[in-house]
Amino acid sequence: MSQILFGTRELPLLISKKLKEMILEKNLKPGDRLPSEGELVAMFGVGRSTVREAVKLLIADNIVEIHRGKGTYVTESPGMKNDPLGLDFANQNKLLQNLLESRLLIEPQIASLAAQRATGDNLYRLSQAIEKMEIAEKTDDLAYPSCDVDFHTAVAECTQNDVLQRILPLICESIREGYLETMNVPGTHRRAIEAHIRIFEAIRSKNPDEAAEQARLHILQAMDDSKLKY
Repeated sequence: MSQILFGTRELPLLISKKLKEMILEKNLKPGDRLPSEGELVAMFGVGRSTVREAVKLLIADNIVEIHRGKGTYVTESPGMKNDPLGLDFANQNKLLQNLLESRLLIEPQIASLAAQRATGDNLYRLSQAIEKMEIAEKTDDLAYPSCDVDFHTAVAECTQNDVLQRILPLICESIREGYLETMNVPGTHRRAIEAHIRIFEAIRSKNPDEAAEQARLHILQAMDDSKLKY
């Protein structure tokens, strides 16, 4: 496979996605062994450090585990620890579109409730999440999706509703998938940050209708950046 032409910070994320695709395509089961590090280097045409970082991302998502001296293996219930809905192992053909459509139905209402119930501590966390996104945009692209997830997590926490907070895996998976689709679209990070600021301001102003509308527009922009239509 030829060298993948992306920046070095994006490569581990891309290779982790390709490893998940390989697990699905080869129908690997829990306990099955992945190719060795050297084989993966040759397979994807990247360096050993990139492969190691990609594997670390899969370990964090509970998809693979390392058995010292033996190799890397698919875990029991792959992806379910940090992905309770098992979306990594759902049909991938329309995953991003289905996730964004689901967000469009759910997230504006979460933002509306957040505007009604947010505490001072919630508002502080929202502002911190936006600040981290600003920094990540300028310094570390690979950290950006996590900062994005932090913001949406903080919005859900504003609702003071434990059930809504359990819906977050769906939202967070959409962010990760969307990042891979849009990371090379000019201005996508800046547009997302500005949308988050508008959502934050509506929540801080205790304006439920405006918070819902800004959340809706934010998701529609993400669909547009991903070349999807609702």
